[in-house]
Amino acid sequence: MMQLSLFDTLPQTPPPADPARAQHGHQWKTGNWHHRNHHGFYQCREGHTGNWRFYVPWFSNDDLSCTVNVIDDTGTIQHRDDVPIDAQGRITIRGRKYGRAFWDH
Repeated sequence: MMQLSLFDTLPQTPPPADPARAQHGHQWKTGNWHHRNHHGFYQCREGHTGNWRFYVPWFSNDDLSCTVNVIDDTGTIQHRDDVPIDAQGRITIRGRKYGRAFWDH
């Protein structure tokens, strides 16, 4: 019985849908992790410091694109395919290139 209550306190991954998360700039916390909606793209960082980072769950076979996590209109984390990635390892989000310091895999 004690084990069941222990697992109830662990953060859920991905977090459950929350309509507030669909708004640009909305932030929330799970343990020591901070999450936010950046123009519909999911970002997170550990603690209160450091770069906000996009999350790349996988890369395409063509070595030219990848998939990043996004937040849909219901606040649910989804995936967006075909996000460009260049030879220097920079992903392009909303026309801006982000280097390796701004995304995790």
